[in-house]
Amino acid sequence: MLVHSVVITPRLQTSKPEIIMLNYLHNRVNQFNCFNACSQVAAKVIGEVQALIIFPLIPYGILVVFYMFWISASLHMFSSGQVVQNNCNSNCCTYDLTAKRVNCDRCCGYSIHYTPHIGVAILFHLFGCYWATQFFIACSSTVIAGSVASYYWAHGETSVSCMPCPKCITQFRESNDFLLQSIEDQFYYIE
Repeated sequence: MLVHSVVITPRLQTSKPEIIMLNYLHNRVNQFNCFNACSQVAAKVIGEVQALIIFPLIPYGILVVFYMFWISASLHMFSSGQVVQNNCNSNCCTYDLTAKRVNCDRCCGYSIHYTPHIGVAILFHLFGCYWATQFFIACSSTVIAGSVASYYWAHGETSVSCMPCPKCITQFRESNDFLLQSIEDQFYYIE
């Protein structure tokens, strides 16, 4: 007579929260592996293209100069307009520091009345500051991305023709050419 042995294995019982937690941990491990791989490539790129460490200072230096000019122009624009004394309909008195006495003649204060052209100029000036800031940041990001991409897609090989000039300067020239070409295309479409 043939006897078969039956092995009874205990069934692993998992609940939904445990499955969700395991899935979450699995996703975190995958994200950490991706972060680790990206960090290794970034370390190799910075090791080969050392100008990437210093290059971001250049656009931000340009932005500092731009902001100094922008602030001086905005102070000039905000101080333009007609200064008018407010109407005094209430009884009020102020202490005059120069005369060292209480003055009840002019206590209502002053206000600045802008013409519609100055108001539009101020709005345009604020928009111009926002646009220029985004433009400089986008240009620097494009140069950095071009430097990293050209290194990455060349598989770490550096070209001999570009050795005297840093990779960031070459990418700045290429992004500038691309920018001028896109501006030229936009003017062509407008016509």
